[in-house]
Amino acid sequence: MQEALKSGRPEKNREIPRVFKAVPDFLPPTRVLARVLLSPSGDKMFMKKPIWLKSGLSALLLLSAAAPACGPQAFVPSPMRTRQAAAGTATIPAKVDVVFGVSQNNSMLSIAPNLSGEIPQFLHNLEATGWNYRYIGIPLGSSAIATAAQFPIAGKVSVARFDTNTPVANWLPPYPGASHSDPLLGILSSLIAPALLYPMPLLQNAPAQMGLEYGLRNQLEFVTRTDVRNQFLRPDAVLAIITLSNGEDRSWATAPAPNTTDPWIYPSQAFYDGNGGVYDQIRNVKLNPSLVKYYSIVSHYNRVCRGAGSWSGLRYEAHAQALNGRSVDICEGSIANALTSVADDIRNTPLPFRRNFLIIPGEPNPSTIVVTKYPNGDQNAPETIPEDSNNGWTYAGYLTNQHTIDSPIALDQRTGYMIELHGTAKLTGFDYADVNYQGTGALTSQ
Repeated sequence: MQEALKSGRPEKNREIPRVFKAVPDFLPPTRVLARVLLSPSGDKMFMKKPIWLKSGLSALLLLSAAAPACGPQAFVPSPMRTRQAAAGTATIPAKVDVVFGVSQNNSMLSIAPNLSGEIPQFLHNLEATGWNYRYIGIPLGSSAIATAAQFPIAGKVSVARFDTNTPVANWLPPYPGASHSDPLLGILSSLIAPALLYPMPLLQNAPAQMGLEYGLRNQLEFVTRTDVRNQFLRPDAVLAIITLSNGEDRSWATAPAPNTTDPWIYPSQAFYDGNGGVYDQIRNVKLNPSLVKYYSIVSHYNRVCRGAGSWSGLRYEAHAQALNGRSVDICEGSIANALTSVADDIRNTPLPFRRNFLIIPGEPNPSTIVVTKYPNGDQNAPETIPEDSNNGWTYAGYLTNQHTIDSPIALDQRTGYMIELHGTAKLTGFDYADVNYQGTGALTSQ
């Protein structure tokens, strides 16, 4: 009998039962190759496809069903059921990519000592509330960082424990069934800072000349770099650009003549907020511009602050207002409180994830599929979703590395048998759905 099961051939003069009891499993299945004989006479009638089973109870039931029995029995297909949660539930940590810019002016020396402990706490606060972060610190000054040669990102990135560069003993799976060996779940290991530290860019280069702080230009050139966009930034993550400075930005400005009191001459407002201006260039780093947020931790007035002269960071503040963020006064309260305020704002960012593919454990008979949706998770208000390509479901078959979420941008790649949802049938917020079906080839014998 064992040899017959291995070879897929019926054992001679042996009755083969035709009962297959399918047990729904809610965890990602392990593939067990089995072909169930349908004919007691020994005819070569097999299920067309291998059955996806979860190792353990389901496989045991299959093997026990193949044991000898008394007399022929009818093949009775059993319905399968799997529940599908919306992306709005907390199964997928929201992602944030943090680009933390620190002024290189000499007056920042009085502020730098406070940062070594506060940056890690800022990131830990994000992670503790379910945010999957990537962090890099960049210098803001007169030195150019527009190319990888000028400012390489290798060895400068810190990540949350959801990233697979975290040792497996400390790793947090970003969704049920995630594998620590999945290359899609981790950044390039060459980019990781030693020991997952939080490198600060303060005075990494020669100190900037007094008054020449090209912070906005540094930030724009950095986030639009090809290597940064391809290797650091994630398309489905919030991009949080943070500025820490007690000076004013001088990007694209003309300095006054020496030994005069003439003011700096800045570009027109349209240079920043006009069509294709600086704001648009930063927004366009993301396919969804609402995922870009700018935060300025700067002085709101010209004054002595933290033992050094500070200048009002008006242009940094303007960027925060234009790019969905906020501005915090560096001179009022601690840096830790300022970072907490920024973290709170990031955590409150609405991310309306929407699921458009449902994954099921095994290959279904499409004619038996029934999809029931529970809007906002209300079990008392089920809606049967029709088979419809506009506002219903269609069977998509077996898909590989398919994004099962389509908003705010494609994410959560899965492989398996899938049902596609269309229009108003998609799951958002607290919606969930039940999928009932029978497996392929499951036809009741006469």
